[in-house]
Amino acid sequence: MDFSVRDIEINDVPYVGVTLGRYPEVTFILTEVKFVEEDNGLRLVYHYNIIEGEEPRDRKKFDIAVGDFIMHYIETSAEQEHPLVFKGGT
Repeated sequence: MDFSVRDIEINDVPYVGVTLGRYPEVTFILTEVKFVEEDNGLRLVYHYNIIEGEEPRDRKKFDIAVGDFIMHYIETSAEQEHPLVFKGGT
């Protein structure tokens, strides 16, 4: 998966800005990522804010690309520059 991440600060709060290769004009931050139990499985729920660029025309495709990025990042977290920190669960 083609993407880049960089450290940024918004109102003195550190975030990781993400730019996806398919959407090079858009940078976003993830504000919430969680899994919700649903029908004997888990559903990925996430929220993000676009901090640079404009909202893509096809928001549904962009949302899917963000979800794909999140799953890729979870699966490869140990290899990433910014490894994930898990909290609030067992």
